[in-house]
Amino acid sequence: MIGYLCFRLFVLIIGFLPFSLLYKLSNGLAWILGSVVKYRRSVISANLDYALPNLPSSEKQRIIKASYVNLCDIILESFRSYTTSNAVIQKRYRVHNPDFLKDYHKQGVPITAFASHYTNWEWGTITLPLALDHTIIGLIKPLTNKYIHDYIIKARGKNGTLMVSIYEKEKSLLYEERVNKLVVFIADQNPSNKAKAIPIKLFGKDTLALQGGELYARKTGSPVIILTINRVKRGYYEVTPELLAHDPNNEDYGVLTQQYFNHLEGQIRHTPEYWLWTHKRWKHEKIY
Repeated sequence: MIGYLCFRLFVLIIGFLPFSLLYKLSNGLAWILGSVVKYRRSVISANLDYALPNLPSSEKQRIIKASYVNLCDIILESFRSYTTSNAVIQKRYRVHNPDFLKDYHKQGVPITAFASHYTNWEWGTITLPLALDHTIIGLIKPLTNKYIHDYIIKARGKNGTLMVSIYEKEKSLLYEERVNKLVVFIADQNPSNKAKAIPIKLFGKDTLALQGGELYARKTGSPVIILTINRVKRGYYEVTPELLAHDPNNEDYGVLTQQYFNHLEGQIRHTPEYWLWTHKRWKHEKIY
């Protein structure tokens, strides 16, 4: 309970900060994480060396520094969204070109969406339900603190987004036919089970990818889209749904996942500091 109360106090304080001060706080926290604590510094360095081995040392250091700022921005923006009005978030997180999804909704067709840990993926739970007709469903790993978990579920779902535990998805409304849904898979994490992973290439190297999104799309026969998230400037984002496949079963197994990673790789190469380099994306390659 003490942890929950401290969490709520922090959310309350962040909620009162204007965005200008929020980002000054983010700069300070990024410096502490990167220069004092050196949070996962070795992981970030190993990831960059593996994915982008030809980076000049000065550019690598710039990306590392900027990636800490990106991480802190996302964390603080997430907390800020719990107490911020829809109007403010919508101005800062705009959804472009959603109209092509309306026909799927009218036909009662569910949609599978791939997204990534690139820029701010968290605000999507607030904005997507206001911009799209489908019921938005996201997958979440339950938190140890039940009170914090319940609060976050409620905050993320204030506009109708439904959160499903990753451990209960087979028993959940993911397969409830009466729900006209768009299910979002954050698909760029490292798979825990090699036997149930999809082999792909990322940055020209063989690796493994989560299979959940593609398997779900094939099982439901749902069209597949990519939610492309770009940072316009600090604190402002654009989300563009892009059709990947109308019928996922017309493609060989693994093709859609590879196309998703090709798309993500293009984004990362363009602005690498906006990806979450702190996660161990290549555990199975034993680079850590």
